[in-house]
Amino acid sequence: MRLIGKEDCLMNKRISRDLKQNFLQYFSYVLLISLSIMVVVGFNKSMDGYTNSVNQLYVDYRVQDGFFQVRDVLSEEQIANIEAMDIVLEDERFLDVNMDDGSTIRVFPQRENIDSFAIFEGRNIEADGEILLDSKYAGENGIEIGGEIEVEGEIYVVVGLGITPDYVYTLKNSGDMMNSPSKFGIACVSSGFFEEEKGTYCYSYGFLTNGGSLNDLKKYLIDNTILLDWILKSNNARIQMVYDDVKGPKVMASILGFLLLIVIVFVIATSVKNKLDDEKQTIGILYAQGVRKGKIIRHYLAIPCILALIGSVIGFLLSFPVAKLLLNLKAAEYTLPNIEMILSPYLIFISLILPTLLTIVISYLVLNKQMAKPVLQLIRDLEDNTFKKSTTKEKRRFLMRFRIRELSRDVVSVLLLLVGVLICSLVMITAFYLRDSATHYIDNIEENLKYDYIYTLKYQPIQKLNLNDDSEIMVISTFLYDDNGSEREFMVQGINANSKFYDMSKINVMQEDEIIISSCVAQKYGYEVNDSITLKEK
Repeated sequence: MRLIGKEDCLMNKRISRDLKQNFLQYFSYVLLISLSIMVVVGFNKSMDGYTNSVNQLYVDYRVQDGFFQVRDVLSEEQIANIEAMDIVLEDERFLDVNMDDGSTIRVFPQRENIDSFAIFEGRNIEADGEILLDSKYAGENGIEIGGEIEVEGEIYVVVGLGITPDYVYTLKNSGDMMNSPSKFGIACVSSGFFEEEKGTYCYSYGFLTNGGSLNDLKKYLIDNTILLDWILKSNNARIQMVYDDVKGPKVMASILGFLLLIVIVFVIATSVKNKLDDEKQTIGILYAQGVRKGKIIRHYLAIPCILALIGSVIGFLLSFPVAKLLLNLKAAEYTLPNIEMILSPYLIFISLILPTLLTIVISYLVLNKQMAKPVLQLIRDLEDNTFKKSTTKEKRRFLMRFRIRELSRDVVSVLLLLVGVLICSLVMITAFYLRDSATHYIDNIEENLKYDYIYTLKYQPIQKLNLNDDSEIMVISTFLYDDNGSEREFMVQGINANSKFYDMSKINVMQEDEIIISSCVAQKYGYEVNDSITLKEK
């Protein structure tokens, strides 16, 4: 027993000595583990916090299930008929007001049941002459609570800043790709603002399906009104864009972080294996002195566990400022209240437990395989000379033999090095080509468009349009595509034969049941020439 205690003391000293002698090597391992945990936890923590805040906003202020726009205001009878279908309606008519600085404010009446205004700062409207303003628009244009703005010749006092849940991503038009908070924002005023005719109102209605049928509602609107627009929440970029924007970075960061973690864990295991190979004789002597195999394995697992634990803790702590930075970046795009970072239980497991667990399991498997050799072979440091004999028979040059032998003895390290270089190369190449592709697209977009202006008329008989020779009509309609049970919207354009603005010679010989699809659609859904595609009118 005294001998075993002495061996424990010696082993502990060897651990501290090994840490000092290989400090830079072990520091690099800790750095890589910290980096992987920082990326995975930082992105997931911030994106989870963002998603939770959005969900809470939508629940608290009852975001719409969709909205429709009609040419004329609905009558009381029509509203009663729609509500009889178990549909909750909210009058969301609006007026776009052009400001002196060139920006536009979309003015809505106060909402009661659906898409209520979420006030981040200030109070609600209590009297006429008061207005609630989009907080991001106000910040971009230097407007504060208590300030005054002019709307259609009348002065309004800003009493609150916030947003409605259907305009978290403040797009002026639902088909726009990017918002511009300095040029467009929304506002809410008392309902008395719309009692007088102040301009051309757009009659939009938000709805909640309180057990009612969407198909019945849409059929009723088509039969009894002039329906200009119909957009469900799932297809509304103002509501859904935040989810889509969070999903991509979260998945990409998780994949890259886990790949890096797995690679570095295997590198640590390989390092332990090499150290064990260098100390075979010492291990054999310990065996001969009665030290058990389990104790030796635990000794060689100590350093990998220490490195993994230190790297995990550092990465976990660094994830907090990273998550805060990511939240600030996202806050520049979307209008949301203060977002709280969420530390889910699965993130604690990933950051503080998983790296150490992986290190222990993989290193143990490697060590256990190496320790399976007989004691005599370890003491004498015997090696398999099969490779040496085969290369000697072939009479290869010594240097070449030496290189091949060294590579064959450390195949795992070489493979891990190749995987690490591959991952780094993919990340760098992706970063470079994405930036160059976006720059090229922006620089050449004007050259690719052969027209200067495009006007969209939601309701206008074509025969009443007076067009000159430099203009032509193009019809745009939205169709639905069944993507494995999920409906996707396809924008279909009807283009005149011999069009001056679209260089498509095949249009002139197309039949009525034929269509030209973009290369992106063909690649994403696996279509080729002469295939059939089924589209349903929206």
